[in-house]
Amino acid sequence: MMNMNPGLIVIIALIVVVVIASILIIRRNAIADEQNNTEPNDFGIQNPPAIIYRFDEVIQPTPPPISISPTPGTPTVCNEIVWNVIPGAPSRAWRSSLFIPELNIIVYGSSDLTNSIAITTVGSGIYSTPNTPRSAVVLIYSPTLGNGQGRIVAAGFTSTMFSDDAGLTWSLGQGFPLATNTQWSSGAWSDDLGLFVIGTNTGVIGRGDGSFWTTVTRPSNTQSITSMIWTTLGGGKFIGTQFDQGAPSGTGYIISSNDGNNWTRHSLTGVPQTNWFDFAYSPELGMIMMVGAFGPSIATTTSDPTLDDWTYSTGSGETGQTVVWASGCQEFVSSTFSSHATSPDGINWTNRGLHGVSGQITMAYVPSIDTIVSAGFNGALAEGNYI
Repeated sequence: MMNMNPGLIVIIALIVVVVIASILIIRRNAIADEQNNTEPNDFGIQNPPAIIYRFDEVIQPTPPPISISPTPGTPTVCNEIVWNVIPGAPSRAWRSSLFIPELNIIVYGSSDLTNSIAITTVGSGIYSTPNTPRSAVVLIYSPTLGNGQGRIVAAGFTSTMFSDDAGLTWSLGQGFPLATNTQWSSGAWSDDLGLFVIGTNTGVIGRGDGSFWTTVTRPSNTQSITSMIWTTLGGGKFIGTQFDQGAPSGTGYIISSNDGNNWTRHSLTGVPQTNWFDFAYSPELGMIMMVGAFGPSIATTTSDPTLDDWTYSTGSGETGQTVVWASGCQEFVSSTFSSHATSPDGINWTNRGLHGVSGQITMAYVPSIDTIVSAGFNGALAEGNYI
């Protein structure tokens, strides 16, 4: 038998040990990666492990954020909208609704002082009611703030709150307090400015990131700010509807701001004085429309950057409380407490009659399923489907 050098034997043994150890380490890491699902995806981004959220003592996995684009084209049938109360939905004194396409969820807010919010994933039929410390008369969303899931801001009686985890937990916003009998009544987010703006029923205006707010200078005689939107019209503006009880007869007003800090009041010549309550914007028409809260007053504009040139229409008698643009059927849908009407251009309206769900004061359009969801102060949540 050939005699081997003892040193060579030691080297070979060490090599064998290193190879076996490397194989075991590679195998262990592969098992860990498989369990944690942390391998990089096709974009080189590491996937996070699944997160389990607790809603009302029911544990269910939170779906990942999904970006939903409006359904392309016009649905086959756009004859009418059939409304139904959603069975099993939580009951509150609902005041606001918000569809968040980035998260594929619908959020409802109420004037209840606690547990004021309900959240559902589109199509799930399951509603969570997270613990909330304040009311949620206003709901706004920023896709860029927060920790990857955006930031939801809710505002109500004298204070605000925000959530950075898709509504699971809520924290109080900080900043200036509101006086007694004052409440937040409207709000909007600007991607261009990275800014929230909110208004009150007494005309006070706040701006901030949702966690901290400062008050801003407002036009003189500004009263209740009932609705707000951000539009790219005129280089980008916040626009707020206003009910001014001291306005001359036959005059309506809105306010606007390019930066959320300096505001201008606009007189709507030829548009009757009313309590303007809600806005809707149609990208396809390039049109902003606002509806009056206590009557069929309608005003529309298409491209006027000064916001002074509005076209007035008397509507159908079933408009005035809330309005949305339904992109699937390419029409505005407006509603009173119990009736609704539709219009392809914001001027010519068709009365659709009673929708069978009383007390509805807020609507949101969900393009992925071509459905309008609504909520009311009488506690019912409903949905309207095209047939």
